[in-house]
Amino acid sequence: MQESDIESVIKKLDIDIAAHPTDDNLFYERGNAYWKLQDWKQCLDNYTEAIRLNPDSPAVSMRNMVRDILQFYNKEMYNV
Repeated sequence: MQESDIESVIKKLDIDIAAHPTDDNLFYERGNAYWKLQDWKQCLDNYTEAIRLNPDSPAVSMRNMVRDILQFYNKEMYNV
């Protein structure tokens, strides 16, 4: 999937979320789209909102995975 396709998906999800702001699955899906763009802040923000709306959301494991990845990635290791 190309970046422009992902951005189109995000725009569609933005519209859907505006119409259904309590649908945790929409936030989860938007988090997944931001994952593909490697926009970690937006990704985590959307997963967190999905979890706020539904503590049993699959976003829980995805948010943990993103956090693990970000904690593992250490830029200082590459500046030797």
